[in-house]
Amino acid sequence: MNPCRWLAPLLLILSVNAVASTRLLLVGGGARPETALRRFVDWSGGAASRILIIGWPSTIPGEYVRSLSAEFAQLGVSSILVSESPPVSESGNQEFLRQLDSATGVFFTGGDQNRAMAAIDALALKSALKSRFDAGIPFGGTSAGTALMAGSMITGRSDSRIAPGLGLFPGAVIDMHFLRRNRESRLLAAMESAHIPFGIGVDEDGAVAIEDSARAEVLGVPHVVFYELRGDRVRRFELGDRDRFDLRSWELDIR
Repeated sequence: MNPCRWLAPLLLILSVNAVASTRLLLVGGGARPETALRRFVDWSGGAASRILIIGWPSTIPGEYVRSLSAEFAQLGVSSILVSESPPVSESGNQEFLRQLDSATGVFFTGGDQNRAMAAIDALALKSALKSRFDAGIPFGGTSAGTALMAGSMITGRSDSRIAPGLGLFPGAVIDMHFLRRNRESRLLAAMESAHIPFGIGVDEDGAVAIEDSARAEVLGVPHVVFYELRGDRVRRFELGDRDRFDLRSWELDIR
């Protein structure tokens, strides 16, 4: 019997199964919905989670870290890793990489997305972060921590200025505090100026959970708005709690 007749299909099956699922939680700022944080904890391993909180976007990371740590602890997480500020030495950089390698979930605080991305770029950590995400470690963020997740991010320094983001959700741009701060015009201007076809606006106190860059579910009472830009035509979908969206067809998921 020729072993190649069964070996090739087996290797194909193993290679397909080896592809890890990716999971991303985007919180719009303000209060963090318990249902959203619970989803993140479930993704990260429940009570056995080791969640790394990265406070690099903030000039006051301690406040964010304390409140997030308390919220995760209330959901049963006993192991919380913390990196309040970017490392300033090679030993500090190696310690951060050890934290990243041992974490089962990574969560960025709010603050300034430009501050966080500047540190990530200066320390050449973008590849390491993205590799962990691609390996199946869930990533999440709130406010600025949400804005930096996409391939392109709104800098916040002008109405539509765009800069490279972390690249965990390519092909789209994400805005936060969305309806509360009337940012629809800002998001659409950014999409148009940078020729980005898709946009997501996450309102305060709301969140969207994204799996495999294919399925999105809104978590929290405030709305999440999905946009598609085709030439001068805009398609807009405003979704509420537990509504689902298909990111492959960019249509409502009515299952």
